[in-house]
Amino acid sequence: RDLGRSVIAGTAAGGKVFFQQQAGVVDVSVAALEGLRPAETINGPGLAGQNLSPAWSPDGRSLAWVAIESFVRADKWSRRLVVSGDPGTAARVVAPALAFFNGPAWSPDAQSVLVAGSDLRGRWGLHRIKIPSGATEPIVVSPPGNETMFQAWEWSRDGREVLYATSSAVIAHDAASGRERVLLDASAAALAPHAASFGRGAGSER
Repeated sequence: RDLGRSVIAGTAAGGKVFFQQQAGVVDVSVAALEGLRPAETINGPGLAGQNLSPAWSPDGRSLAWVAIESFVRADKWSRRLVVSGDPGTAARVVAPALAFFNGPAWSPDAQSVLVAGSDLRGRWGLHRIKIPSGATEPIVVSPPGNETMFQAWEWSRDGREVLYATSSAVIAHDAASGRERVLLDASAAALAPHAASFGRGAGSER
């Protein structure tokens, strides 16, 4: 009974049971840049230790993050988008029609977030989740078998393009027309983009 968060991995002859134990805990906290006040954990509904990928809205009033309603972070169908509002108000839980997603990036108008993940049809790519309805739509769909192509993603400042990094380039994708242009060819520039923690971190100065 004291195994904690565990998943049965299999059995063997002789009655031995093998299991996975998840020891890592990830939660969302906010800390002041000045002073010595401790960070405040602000997780909403869901399991403690299963909250990740926080992102502030452009106006700094809302914080979105991914909450996992399962003890196994790789589980499909168990992820929710949580959006906190003004102090003293309850956080909203949004259940998008996605089997898996991560790394919310706010749109400039703070009406939606961009995430990487898989929809209910198994299409992996960058998807827009509207706030607060949870309606989803694919923006960039990756070729089959290339689910790991997105290293980082962000909206352009005018909200017209989605900027994303692959292992070899930084791409601008027009959200309306679908046209793409290469902003940086890493192979030509002898650079190697690296994924940020939890798959976020493509900044935009546009």
